[in-house]
Amino acid sequence: MGKEAKYISINEEVYKVKKFKDNIELEPGYAYHVKDLGLVLPFFGNKDAYTQSTFPGPGFYTSLDTEDCEYIMVRPVGKKKKPYKEKNIYELDPEYISQIIQQEGLKDVYDSSLTSEMGDAFVPPVSESDNELLRIIKIALQHKQIDIKNYAHRFRSDTDMNNFKRSLLAHNKMSMEKFNNACQIFDIKWTITFSDKPGCANPMNYQGFIESQD
Repeated sequence: MGKEAKYISINEEVYKVKKFKDNIELEPGYAYHVKDLGLVLPFFGNKDAYTQSTFPGPGFYTSLDTEDCEYIMVRPVGKKKKPYKEKNIYELDPEYISQIIQQEGLKDVYDSSLTSEMGDAFVPPVSESDNELLRIIKIALQHKQIDIKNYAHRFRSDTDMNNFKRSLLAHNKMSMEKFNNACQIFDIKWTITFSDKPGCANPMNYQGFIESQD
């Protein structure tokens, strides 16, 4: 048997459980144990990607106004707390979790968070709240329609690759450093041009550009 991992079933969906700490980057497919509250809350990513009818409910969210490692916590109240209570956490050898999920008719959110409806192609959806760098990477991957596993050798590890995929689904901001790394991994070249806005004060009267290093 392998090392046991922690899981929780919430509304017929199974999440892998991690301990919640300040200043950590949350990942979709996981639920986070908030010990001070005695609750386990899933991470659903950008709240602006949901409508009123599709809003998942209690959990952690990001938004256009949140910084890196800052999250909005939506807590369950009253009787709705029951499935989120820490007493529902169970430990199990990951080797057997798929068998139990199938037997109980549950959904494995941890695995499905990395699955595309287009088969093996990884096609992350673009949100209006994504910053410009994140939007570029998502649009590029949508057009490339690649099986990201074919690029696994360019990541430090399989864990690093999966974390990259989850970060695209969970967050609405990307730093220049992560943008450059993604461009190198997926053979993307970029060029940024800059010039004066029409009628601006103190015009530089110059149009320039910088481009990525090959």
